Amino acid sequence: MPLPVSRRAHRLIAVVSAAFLVSSACTGLLWAYSPYLYLDEGYMRKKVPMAGPALTAAVVSVQDALAAAHKAGRSGQAQQATLRSDFGRLLWEVQLRAGREGSQSFLMDAVTGETLSPLTAEQATLIAQQYVRGNPPVEEVIAESSFVGRSDRARPAPAYRVRFKQAHNPEIVIHRDSGVILADENTGRRIHFFVTQLHQYNYFGFKKTLTALAGLPLLLLVGTGLVIWLRPKLRRARRGMRGAGATG
Repeated sequence: MPLPVSRRAHRLIAVVSAAFLVSSACTGLLWAYSPYLYLDEGYMRKKVPMAGPALTAAVVSVQDALAAAHKAGRSGQAQQATLRSDFGRLLWEVQLRAGREGSQSFLMDAVTGETLSPLTAEQATLIAQQYVRGNPPVEEVIAESSFVGRSDRARPAPAYRVRFKQAHNPEIVIHRDSGVILADENTGRRIHFFVTQLHQYNYFGFKKTLTALAGLPLLLLVGTGLVIWLRPKLRRARRGMRGAGATG
């Protein structure tokens, strides 16, 4: 005897809900315990930093760096100028606000006065090597005009993607103008990103909006369960009314 539609729907929703909840539980556990399972320490941090000149060795002034930035075609109002050491150099990093385009970065060697922005592939590789242990050989360097990070607020940026020949396939992405690291990836990080996507139901560009549907299977189960529970009661009530009518 075939089951009523309500019972078949209830069972089907139960199976789908079970798969849904098991998937959410498993990916949630993998996400929560990722630092102990497959993620390495030191994410986005330098493992082998290259020593550079002391800050007192700066010869170029901040005014010179700002003037060089404008001369190099950077426009907008100066927001910040930072003196820092990186990949064996002492650098002025100047950031200028350019309307809706956001901030623009400009690098200049504070000792020699050399303009560094945009960085060359070799310079980007030197920066990237600081973020990988063991000094592995470089597999390839790829220039990208519009790299977009995984953050929801990330904007397209010119960058170099530096890949290394090493276990877990490390890959470092360096901003072409500022020399700042934009991404630090390896096999573990890629697994983590995939698990995060699964857990948040971030498919086809929905960006977590599918999580709003997480309670829908439970609501459907409650609805079909109520139908299954109430239907026999309603039948008995109808039969009772018919029997009372026939007796009367």
